[in-house]
Amino acid sequence: MERLFGFFEDNPKVPQALIASEDGDVTRNLYRERGTPGLQKNTQVVPTVFESMTGLLITRSDRVDRYIRPYATNDAEDNQNKDTDLGKLWAFYWEQPRKFRKVYQDAQTTKGIKDPLGLGTMSTAYWQSQLPTLWKTISNRGPGNFEPS
Repeated sequence: MERLFGFFEDNPKVPQALIASEDGDVTRNLYRERGTPGLQKNTQVVPTVFESMTGLLITRSDRVDRYIRPYATNDAEDNQNKDTDLGKLWAFYWEQPRKFRKVYQDAQTTKGIKDPLGLGTMSTAYWQSQLPTLWKTISNRGPGNFEPS
């Protein structure tokens, strides 16, 4: 927690931070050292560590009011309706991880890394580079002063 609040202190324009964790046999198998025994293939076993994932969003309310609230909309919360900005954002966002994995793996292959594993989450830089494409499709422009943080 001390490091998290130090992060907020060092980055005064960051309104929130998402702390994500994932654990389990499958996750540990993905990140095991090469050459060490992995999960048995084609067998049914009771996992020793069940799969779990947690996301914890920590916000600074003073910064949320300043940096996020001006972009809030009054649209109905239906992320499946692609006629709304929220639906367009939802669909656009969930297209990106697959595209990012390809970009990431191609870049790693170019560096000479054999069999690169794509990251589970796209980078902030990649996401922000894709936003202009989304902005062309939505009506909510917010206050018009988006700055990558």
